[in-house]
Amino acid sequence: LPSRGPIPQSSACHLSSLGSFPQGLRFWSPKPDREAAGRGLLSLRFLSPLFPRTMAKALWTFGALLVAILLEVPESRAFMQGRVAHRRGAPMQMALAGMAKKLRQAKVDELKKSVEADPSHPIAQKMAQAGSLAASDDVFTAMKRPSGTVSILAEYKRKLAKSGFIRDMIEPRIMGGLFRDAGASVAAMYMDPDVGGCQIEDFEHFYKEQQSVAGDFPGPLPIIWHDLIFDEIQVAQAAAMSASAVTISWEVNGADRTKELVDYASSLAVESIVQVSSAESLQQVVDSGLSKLVAYMGCTLEEGEAAAQYLPKDRSVIGIVTVDVPNKPGEDLEEVAASWRLRDAGWGCIWASDILFRAGLDTGEDAKSIIKALKVKTSAKFGTPKALHGKGEGAKEYLGYLARS
Repeated sequence: LPSRGPIPQSSACHLSSLGSFPQGLRFWSPKPDREAAGRGLLSLRFLSPLFPRTMAKALWTFGALLVAILLEVPESRAFMQGRVAHRRGAPMQMALAGMAKKLRQAKVDELKKSVEADPSHPIAQKMAQAGSLAASDDVFTAMKRPSGTVSILAEYKRKLAKSGFIRDMIEPRIMGGLFRDAGASVAAMYMDPDVGGCQIEDFEHFYKEQQSVAGDFPGPLPIIWHDLIFDEIQVAQAAAMSASAVTISWEVNGADRTKELVDYASSLAVESIVQVSSAESLQQVVDSGLSKLVAYMGCTLEEGEAAAQYLPKDRSVIGIVTVDVPNKPGEDLEEVAASWRLRDAGWGCIWASDILFRAGLDTGEDAKSIIKALKVKTSAKFGTPKALHGKGEGAKEYLGYLARS
């Protein structure tokens, strides 16, 4: 596809509501300015005279799937043949994830070559230690809470899924302390530069800030390397950067390949969070005993509540869940109430990502207040996050002031 190169990040503050596409899949835009949808994607504003917004989104979605099919991505063929689990958004997510994997293969191969050519490379040195390091359970220990309560996994990122780059994002060395002071149990960094927007330097600064409070209370948070991982070299890179855990997708890699990556991560003293996108996959991972950490990504509230039945009651496997609640006008931060219901259903950890930054940094609705609200022991039946009168009213303060009290 023709491309005129990436648009500078300073000019790409707003992506289209479609989010970002994998690096390498760029579409030339006749308006290479801040109205263009970052990294060369065609802005929906340009299409608006010809198509309604929803039709434009549908055209882009269909086009992305068509490209995936042309690239012979297995996941896209599975979608067309109806073999992928039928749930909202899952087939398209699988097709795009498979396409991203294929497009990122070149970068992974390039990293391999540089590591193989330099025996003193930090990644090469870490790979040489495989099998000689004791397995770690720091993330599992940090996440585990008694039944009826949840821990919070707070994720740092520089892009939001549906709005693009975060303007004036607080630097990692500051945000790491905010997560820790708010009561998060674990932190994550979205290291995919095209989806999460974080770079290696961001991870380094975040890690150094956490280590600066070693011996204090609260102490350093374990950090998760969140990325599309499909090769051992990626696991070794995360281990060389002192990540405590990595994310490995069950659907993208398949059962056998996922097990190989989990075993390799364990040999480097790195824990694995197996990501799934359906209740069926969640049950398979739990039954297999592959990992003590499993994350159900992008589910709706109802899907999350129903899937909780597959989690062991003794929390020998910790279920991590993200929830996709379509907020309507006047119903901001509905994810807070959803997290209370998921807690009551049996989930042990809430993965907080976009919700931490969606409301900006205003007092009472900043990331620190939201983290506290997510983990508060409020009844989902008798309380609501933002009730001002009537049922669920509680005290007169707003959500943020309650959360920080």
